[in-house]
Amino acid sequence: MTRQQLCGSRRTVTWLATKLPFLFDSTLQLSKQTTPEVCPKVTEKCPGEEAEKKDFLAAYGTFRLDPSLEAFITKTPMWFAFMSNLVASVAVLQCIARDLFDIISSEDVDRLLPEWSQPQILVGFEDRQPVLQDAKEKVTAGKLISHISGLAYGFHPGLLLQCCQWRGEGHRTMRGKIPDVFTMPLLFEPGTG
Repeated sequence: MTRQQLCGSRRTVTWLATKLPFLFDSTLQLSKQTTPEVCPKVTEKCPGEEAEKKDFLAAYGTFRLDPSLEAFITKTPMWFAFMSNLVASVAVLQCIARDLFDIISSEDVDRLLPEWSQPQILVGFEDRQPVLQDAKEKVTAGKLISHISGLAYGFHPGLLLQCCQWRGEGHRTMRGKIPDVFTMPLLFEPGTG
């Protein structure tokens, strides 16, 4: 990573750090006004901000490690996917800091995401049927943000993709609401991944 890219990354993190409290508070207030759920889905326009206003806009790097290749520009289409982990993790940590829920207890995950309250682990297939076993541990906010909850994406090759095919459905990861998308079994015991 070049010095310019590193400085750009620091500016991005600094910008996020200054904006996230406002976005979090705005979204939390909106959710209290419009729905009993804790947080509404992310939208293209954040509450309380003008649609066309841009606080920071920059692009760094190339499509591959080779610096002679085509550079990113601010209009380069990208799949945001895993960058949302940063925003989601900060939002979860802010909820924890405000005593909205606990990082260690599974009670809040059970309350907010009841589809994960009785986790089962997919251990294999026998006679073309999935073999499930009850998880000994529960899913917690801490396990979710540290990627040790046992959840996995259905599009990765292996047991979950096989389970999707057995159910007669394609993978639904990132194609709907959490209760509809993450109804698949876990791949490992929560806390052991």
